[in-house]
Order: sequence, then C-alpha cells, then structure tokens
Amino acid sequence: MAGLPIPTPPSTPCHVPSADEAYPNGNGYMRLRATNEYAHRSAYVGQYGPIPEGLVIDHLCRNTQCANPEHLEAVTPAVNALRADSPVARNARKELCDAGHEFARKQNGRRWCPQCSLARRVASGETSGNGPLSQRTHCLHGHPFDQENTRWVLKPDGSTKRRRCRTCQRLAEQKRRSTAAARQTAA
Repeated sequence: MAGLPIPTPPSTPCHVPSADEAYPNGNGYMRLRATNEYAHRSAYVGQYGPIPEGLVIDHLCRNTQCANPEHLEAVTPAVNALRADSPVARNARKELCDAGHEFARKQNGRRWCPQCSLARRVASGETSGNGPLSQRTHCLHGHPFDQENTRWVLKPDGSTKRRRCRTCQRLAEQKRRSTAAARQTAA
C-alpha cells in the first residue's frame, strides 16, 4: 500500500479535555459505566455509533488529544499508520528516491530505484553496467575467468551454475587458516 496523504484538517476547533481529565499520554478520558474510556472513542461512539470491528479511530486534525467527533474517522490500522507523520509513513509517500529517480516496483510489491541499484553495483565492481554478470571476463579482484582459474559451482537452489575465481578462493582459505592459527597461539 503506498503512502496516504495526510488529510486536510477540519475547519472546526479541536475539543481538548482539561489536564485533570487526561491520561499521562495526553489523551482525554471519560468516566462511563464505572470505566474510564478514551474521550475520542466515546465521542465517536456518541456521534456515529459503535466502532466497526477491526477499525481504529484516526484524528483528521492530527491532534491525538482532540475529542471533536467531526475530526474523527474510523479507519484500518494500516491506513491510520500511513496517514501519520512517522518516518515509515513519510517514506511510503515518497515517489522519488533520494537521488530524484522514479521508483520501480518488484513483483512482490516492494519499491526500488533501478538507476541507483545499477550505480551501486558498478561502483562496487560487481558489474560493468554493460551486461549480465555471466559476461564478465574478470572477478571483482581482477583475476581472469580463464580455463585454469574458473570453478563452476551449483547455486544453493540447484537451478544453475555460477563461476567462482579459484585464486580468490585460495587467498580466502589462506587468510582463514592464518587467522585460525593466530587464535590458536593466542589462546
């Protein structure tokens, strides 16, 4: 669900309970049938009837202490969260990445920036930006993918093979062994 715009506040004034009628979080309460109830929920029920199951009360005025029924609306928790001014809600409302590119959507619904993603991959040396990874002639550290230096391994899901640099694997194994030996002597 994309970010939702913050609703425009109603023109009527907020009804804010006095300090002696407020919980420590600032929300007002009313004493009804020997129980304390949030003032905004009581005001909504008094004006519109019971709150539908699964919905919460959203303050259109963005003042969580307000108990004016005209400022209240029953919405789903997701809509309430996305209308808020939290970092998550602000990011959900964005239509451009921080560099100003439009977001694209993956099949799972997540947003991403293809231009920034490619720039990160080029900067890290993962790709030249000119083709798929299978067309690379050298590994990330500059070793050639030739007959002697290339090892083919199956992907973890067993679907396809991928190339590994034998020199990089040998250097990583040497580093791992020397680190283990250093730990052994230190202990």
